[in-house]
Amino acid sequence: MFRLYRLEMQKHLPHISFWVMMGLYSILMPLFTWRITTIQNNKLLESFFSFPDIWETSVYFASFFNFFLGFIIIGRVTNEFSFRTIRQQIMDGMSRMEAIGAKVMLVLTLAVWAVILVALSSIILGVLGTPNMADVSIFEKSINLLYFFIHALGYMLLAMLVGFFIKRSGLAYILFFFTWIAELIITARLKVVADWLPYQAFDNLIFKIYQDFTEFAGIEVASNFNLWLPILYIFLFIAITYLYFRRVDL
Repeated sequence: MFRLYRLEMQKHLPHISFWVMMGLYSILMPLFTWRITTIQNNKLLESFFSFPDIWETSVYFASFFNFFLGFIIIGRVTNEFSFRTIRQQIMDGMSRMEAIGAKVMLVLTLAVWAVILVALSSIILGVLGTPNMADVSIFEKSINLLYFFIHALGYMLLAMLVGFFIKRSGLAYILFFFTWIAELIITARLKVVADWLPYQAFDNLIFKIYQDFTEFAGIEVASNFNLWLPILYIFLFIAITYLYFRRVDL
């Protein structure tokens, strides 16, 4: 396993494009979350930006950038087809299951890094926004980091699936974005299936802060939290990618 991970990272770490994309993500995501906390002027909203609610708030706003992580994965996957890197590895003896496993390791690495950024942002913003640290339970709602981790995994694994199917970066980016648009259209027309669709299933994990905001505004919105469905989608994305890749001609 470590050998696969080392080989996978050797393909990405030397590329400046990888570092540029990761650098942009690592700067823009915490900056956006911080900026949200500075534009609120209503004293009644301060609880959303202090402990322990900051864990929900930061995760909710940071999740907007998981689409960006998906684009990073598409770029890395399609580059390997463009430069025939993955083809060469298969010719050198790597199995197709190992090739997929290596990509899943890359996804896990980016998801862990995203969680670290969100955790650090939450702690810093929570400390700055909490008037009396002695009266709060700092890590009470930190379970939201797990939900964010699953959310990030889902978006990136779907992007990986699209990358393996399309193999061309431009078309893959368009299709990945189109899947989101298509789900929005289906959701608007067939609300009965909305919560069963992949993007909505992952978004429901971090829906709590949105529900809290709407309740604060006097609007009741039903919670559709579901943990098993996003996890099922994660394994489904990996399985479909492998079943397709094992048959495709390189």
